[in-house]
Amino acid sequence: MSAVLRTPTRHPLTLNAVEVLLREGILAPDARVELIDGDLFDVPPIGPRHTSLVNSINQLLVIAVGGSAIVQCQSCVRLSERSVPQPDFALLRPRADRYRDALAGAEDILLLIEVADTTVDFDRTTKARLYARHGIGEYWLFDLNRRCVEQHREPGPRGYGLMLERSSSEVISPLALPALELALAALFQGF
Repeated sequence: MSAVLRTPTRHPLTLNAVEVLLREGILAPDARVELIDGDLFDVPPIGPRHTSLVNSINQLLVIAVGGSAIVQCQSCVRLSERSVPQPDFALLRPRADRYRDALAGAEDILLLIEVADTTVDFDRTTKARLYARHGIGEYWLFDLNRRCVEQHREPGPRGYGLMLERSSSEVISPLALPALELALAALFQGF
């Protein structure tokens, strides 16, 4: 009698399954996790450098967008039943309910932003591919270590077709809100 070797069965999670894990106490209510393509990833602790840059970006974005977008900071977006990432920022289309009744989806997103010092490679690969596959028109990665911003544009099924690297001396604007200008020198000051 010969044994048949099988690959172990993988059981991808869904948003509903994660909600059950939270409700049943299997995951702590304050668990810092992201659901990406059915896999649950721990979100690393946020250090002071990351926090400082997020605070600076938040202050500038809120003032700069006015009523032309909703600035969502460090909260989930629902790209599918199996992908609910938690970007540092999402600029969302204005809605009367301010997304009270449902998480923002891909069709609501004008721009996603990640700030990274310890997760640069993950954000540049896994997250960028995820965002591109779901048609997010533009994704910015603030790389604290290199003091630059990667602007990812032209989403497609295999990733973004265009990546522009911006130095800390440049001024950048998102495609969906061209009047919004962010001076990177002011943001990276002191890093």
